[in-house]
Amino acid sequence: MKKRIYAAAAAVISLCMTVSPAAGSSVFAETLSEADTESSMTESDKTEVPVSEDDGSVSVSRIRFASDYKEIYETLKKAEQRWYYDDLDYYVVEDAEYDAGPMRESNTAKAESAAAEEPIVGGSDYSETNVRTQGVDESDVVKTDGNYIYILRHNRDLAIVKAEGADMEKVSEIRVAEEEPYWYSNLGAREFFVQGNNIFVISEHSSEDEPGYSYGTTGRYTSVATYDISNPSSPVRTGEMRQDGTFLQARMRDGMLYLFTEWRPYVSDSFEDSVLTVKAGGKEILPEDTCIPNIVTDTDYLVISSVNPERPSDALDSKVLISGAQQLYVSTGGIYAVNADYSSNREKTEIVKFTYENGSIEGKAAGTVRGSIHDSFAIDEYDGYLRVLTTYTGSVKGNFMELLSDLFGFDYYDDDMWTRHNALFVLDEDMNPVSRIIDLAKGEEIRSARYFGDTGYFVTFRNTDPLFTVDLSDPKHPVVTDELKVPGFSSYLHPFGENLLLGLGYDADENTGSITGIKLSLFDLSGDEVVEKDRTVIRNITSFPAVDDYKAVFADPSGQLVGFWLSDRYLVYRHTDDGGFERVLLYDYFDDDLQGSADYSDVRGLYIGSTFYIAGGDAAAAFDMEDGFAKIGLLRL
Repeated sequence: MKKRIYAAAAAVISLCMTVSPAAGSSVFAETLSEADTESSMTESDKTEVPVSEDDGSVSVSRIRFASDYKEIYETLKKAEQRWYYDDLDYYVVEDAEYDAGPMRESNTAKAESAAAEEPIVGGSDYSETNVRTQGVDESDVVKTDGNYIYILRHNRDLAIVKAEGADMEKVSEIRVAEEEPYWYSNLGAREFFVQGNNIFVISEHSSEDEPGYSYGTTGRYTSVATYDISNPSSPVRTGEMRQDGTFLQARMRDGMLYLFTEWRPYVSDSFEDSVLTVKAGGKEILPEDTCIPNIVTDTDYLVISSVNPERPSDALDSKVLISGAQQLYVSTGGIYAVNADYSSNREKTEIVKFTYENGSIEGKAAGTVRGSIHDSFAIDEYDGYLRVLTTYTGSVKGNFMELLSDLFGFDYYDDDMWTRHNALFVLDEDMNPVSRIIDLAKGEEIRSARYFGDTGYFVTFRNTDPLFTVDLSDPKHPVVTDELKVPGFSSYLHPFGENLLLGLGYDADENTGSITGIKLSLFDLSGDEVVEKDRTVIRNITSFPAVDDYKAVFADPSGQLVGFWLSDRYLVYRHTDDGGFERVLLYDYFDDDLQGSADYSDVRGLYIGSTFYIAGGDAAAAFDMEDGFAKIGLLRL
C-alpha cells in the first residue's frame, strides 16, 4: 500500500511540475508518443504545454487467456470483492504487463472457410438494414432481399412476404415458438439474417424447456436456426447452433455469422461448488479460450462464437471474455468489447480488442482510456487507428489536486472536481496510445458522434447543441477545427450525401435546456466551417425512441429521405435544396385499425424499386413513391 502511495505521490508531483495550464484554457492536446502539443479550437482555448502520460489517461496491456478453471474462479472472486475493498489503487494505473508470447493460433485458423453464397438477386434497387459499420451486416426484425420482405412477428414466427408493390402476399411462415412468449421474457425469436438462400433465426430459450440440456445458473441459451429458402414457399430447417446465455447482438461478414451472448456463472464460496463452464455448439469452451481483461468490473461472461453456414449446427470458433461487455463495436476487422469502471469518481473504460476473419476469433490487446463512452458511434476504427470519444468528471488539474489532498491530508474543493469534460483518444492497432485531446466542452457531455474517414463529428449538450469537427488526417496530431452551436442536440448522426450530415434528436430551450420537440437538422460540411443548412422541428413531442435504435431509422441519402416511427405513426421526410425538409408521408396506424399491433422497435421502413413499405408486427403497407407516397396496398399478417 505504501509503495502505491509513494508512486502516486511521485507521479502527481512530477505532473504538477510539468503541467501548468494557462489561465482560462480549456483544451489539452498531445501526441503521447512524442509529448508534442497540438492546437485545437481557438488560440485562446489551447494549452501549449505537454501533458505527461503518467496521469493515467491512457494505458495499454496485453490481454491474457486463463490457464485453468482455478484461475477463472480466482479472477471472478476478486471481481466480487473489489466493490467492497476499494483503496487508492484506482488513482494510479498499474497495468500488469503480461508476457503473452506469440498469439495462440485458433483451432479454426487452418480450417478452410466457406465462400459466401451468392445473394438472391431481386430488384436492382432496394434498401438494406441501417447498420453501424458499412460492410458488416446486422441481424434485425425486418429485412428484404429485393423480392421478398421477411417480418419477425411477436418473437413467435417469421413471415415471408412476396413484395410486388400493391400485390403483397404471404407465401410462408417459419414457426419459431409454439406459444407466444410473454413480452417481458425476451424468449422466442429475437432477430434474423437473410443471406443467399439461407435465413438464420436467432432465438432465446429457457433451458427448463429442455431439462436434458444444462445451461448453468442463468437458465437461458441462445440458438441460431438455419433454414434453406431456395423455395421461399417451403423453408427447410438445416441445422441449429446453441450457445449459453442471453442474446446480445449478432453480425455477419464474409459469409460467417458471429453471435454474442451474455452468461453469468455461479461463483460460490468454494471452487468445487461453483459453475464456471459455458458451452457453444454443444462443446465446452475451454479455459485457454477464456480471456481475462486488465480491469474486471463484473462476473458476467461475454461469449463470442462464429457459425459457418455449411455446418450450421457447430460453433466454428468460440471465445469468452470475463467481465462481459457493456457495449460492443464491430468494425470490418475487429471486435471491441467496452467496459466502464465507475468504482471511483475517476471513471475509466477498458476496450478489449479481438480480431476476426473467416470465422477465426483471436484476442489482440486492451487499452484503457479515461472516462466513459456514450455509445458505439463514439468508437471508430480507420486505417489502422482506433478513435475513441469519452466523457469524464473533473479536470486534469482538479483530479491532481484531489489526489494530493488525499495523500497529504489537506482540504481541497473546487467546483471543477465535479464538472463534466470530454476527450478524444487515438490508439494504434495494438491499442497503444498515439494522441489525445482532453478537457473539451466543459460542463457538457457527448450525446452523439460519427466518423467519416479522417474526420470526426461529435455533439455535446447543456442548453445548446455544439457540433464539433475534428481533423484526424494526422492521427498523431488531431485538431478540433470547428464548433457550431444550435439549440437542442442531435442523438443520432447519419451521412446524407456528399458533404452532408443528418442529425436526428431534440430541440431545446436555449436558456433552460428543456426539451421542446423533435428536431431534424442537415449540416453542410463542404466549407471551412460547418453550417446548419436546414432544420425542422416537430413541436410538443418529447419522446423519440427511434434514435435509440439506429436500425429503426430509415435513411436514404440518394433520395434524401429519412423515416422513423413516432407515436403510432410512421413519418417520412424528404430534403430538397429549395424547400428544406418536407414531410412526404404520415402513416397513422389508427387509420387501418392497426394500433397496438406493433411498437417502434418492430417496425421498419424500406423500399424496393419505387415502392416504399412500412413493415413490422402484424402488417405491411405499400406506398407509391412516384405518386406522392400514396398508399397502394395493405397486408394483414
